[in-house]
Amino acid sequence: MATTLFMGRKCCYVLCLIFIVFLQQTNGATVQVGGAVGWTNFDLATSGPPDYATWASTQSLTVGDTLVFTFAPQYHNVYSLPTEAAYGSCDQAVATELTDGTTGSYSWAPTKGGIYYFACFKLVEGQGTHCEMGQKVAMVVKDGVAAPTIAPVVAPIPAPILPPVAAPVPAPALVPISAPVPAPAPVTETPALAPASSVVPGSVVGVPVPAPTPHESAGVLSSVPAWTALFLLSALVVLGI
Repeated sequence: MATTLFMGRKCCYVLCLIFIVFLQQTNGATVQVGGAVGWTNFDLATSGPPDYATWASTQSLTVGDTLVFTFAPQYHNVYSLPTEAAYGSCDQAVATELTDGTTGSYSWAPTKGGIYYFACFKLVEGQGTHCEMGQKVAMVVKDGVAAPTIAPVVAPIPAPILPPVAAPVPAPALVPISAPVPAPAPVTETPALAPASSVVPGSVVGVPVPAPTPHESAGVLSSVPAWTALFLLSALVVLGI
């Protein structure tokens, strides 16, 4: 897939480059021969033939540009010469006529780079041709904009496939812990009190009083009235004394 992408980008780049060159060729510059003077054998400003050599040295003509010859109709024509020698000697025998001058204008578009020679061969009686009088020009044409060097396109490195990241497991909800209920305090049982025994005056609490002897009981009973003694005796029997 990376190789296909690289080839696709390279082809697209080449097509764009061809399209740019095509636009430059179809929409090139228009160069007027001689500038404001035009194509003539006499320059009013200098009262002599134009200096086409100096003018041509300041021009930059490229494939796709158009060279325009403008002149007075019927007074001038345009020829091309094959070599520098024919140009230098104004050899009309080897020259090729491009226009006879009836329209007053001629446009020429170069198809490849090189040096091209042009001249006018209108004849002036007694003076020779306009070429011999200086109406000629040599134009240097460049092949065009040099194609830029195509830098290699590095295939993009595919991004590493990352393993799916598991969704975080939610933490279990914590049950609120209630405060511990304090254990009830142990209840100390109060021991039941033994029934209080009859306390005999003069005795010590908790110390049993010995039962009176029969002699003591008889003595006591003899000292009290009869009915009282009988009551006491009955009580003693009841109490088991």
